[in-house]
Amino acid sequence: MKTAVNISVDPKVENWEMLCAAAKRHVEEFLQQAGNIINVAELSQYTTLKLSIGYLFPGTENTLNKVGSFQNIQIIGKRINELWIASKKDDSNTWENELLIHEALKAVITPSVASDDTSSSTRDPLDRKGNPMNFLLPAYETMWRVVMRCLLEIRYRGAENGQAWSRILRDYIDNLQDSGVVSTFRSPGQNGTSALDIVKEALRLYPPSRRIHREFDSGAQRIDIEKIHRSKLLGQDDPLVFRPERWQSIGAEFRPPQVAVDDEVAKTRLRELEEELGFMPFAFRCPAGKGETRGFGWKMIALLVGVISDGLDSDWELKNGGALPQIGTPLASDREAYTDLELKRRT
Repeated sequence: MKTAVNISVDPKVENWEMLCAAAKRHVEEFLQQAGNIINVAELSQYTTLKLSIGYLFPGTENTLNKVGSFQNIQIIGKRINELWIASKKDDSNTWENELLIHEALKAVITPSVASDDTSSSTRDPLDRKGNPMNFLLPAYETMWRVVMRCLLEIRYRGAENGQAWSRILRDYIDNLQDSGVVSTFRSPGQNGTSALDIVKEALRLYPPSRRIHREFDSGAQRIDIEKIHRSKLLGQDDPLVFRPERWQSIGAEFRPPQVAVDDEVAKTRLRELEEELGFMPFAFRCPAGKGETRGFGWKMIALLVGVISDGLDSDWELKNGGALPQIGTPLASDREAYTDLELKRRT
C-alpha cells in the first residue's frame, strides 16, 4: 500500500476526562449497533479509530455522529488492516485506487463547521501532506491490536489475577472521570500493580514493532524485538505468560511507593534500566516510543482497554472459548489473528 509519509502525532491533551467520556460513548454505540454477537477486533478497531479521529481532527464532532458514520468508521478500520497485510505480500495495491476508503475518510474527517485546525492541511486522502493517514496510521494501526490483546488477556483467558487487573483499570478510568488526574497511571493498585504495569506487560508480550530491518555498514540488519521481549532477561521464568506483576521486581527502587509518582529522575532511571533489559516495544529509535508521545500512547492504551472492558461488564462471553490458546502460550501476534473472534451476550 502506498501512502503519504509518516508524521508524528502531537501528544498534548488538555482534558483526559473528555477523552474518557468519548471512549465510553463509542463503546456504547458499537454495542447498540452490534446486537447479541460482537466481533472483538471490530469493537477494538471502532473505539480506537473513532477516538483517534475525534482527537486528531478538530471540527469533526458532527460528521463523526451523522447517519452513516458508524459504517464509514468500520470501513476505514477494516480496510487499513487489510491494506497493511496486503502490502507485506505484494506491491500491487496503490493508494490512489482505494476509492472506498477515500470516501469514508472524507465523510467523517472533513470539518462540518469552520475550524482553525491547520495540522492536516486539506485533509485530502490524495494530498501527500494533507492525507489523514499521515496521522491515523501511527495513532491507530499499532494501538488497536495491543488494545485487543490486552483486553483478551485480562478478561477472556481465565487468568488468576484477571479480575484484579480489570479493577485496576476501572479505578484508573474512574479517577479520570472524577478529576482528570493522570498521575494515578503509575500509582500501585491491587497487589502493588499499576495501570502502567498492565500496559507494559501488553507491550512486552505483544510489541507493535515486532521486528525491525535496517541497512547498516555492510548490509541489512534484522532485530527480532518480540524474541528479545520474550527472553528470560526481561520475561523472567515465565516469559510467555501475561503477568503484569513481574514489573514490580524490575527496578523496584525506582517505583512508587519507594519514590514519588512524579519523580522524574526515578522515571528516567527506570526507563533506562528497562531499555538495558531489551524493552523497546516501538523500536529503539521510533518517535512514538520517546518522551511525551510514549507516555500519551501508554495512557491511551490503559484508557481504551479499561473503557472497553468496563462496557462489556459481565454480560459477554467468548462465543468460541477454544479459539484462544491455553495460558503459557501467548496469543498469536500476526495481524490476521483473531479478526473473526466473537463475543455473545449471556442469556
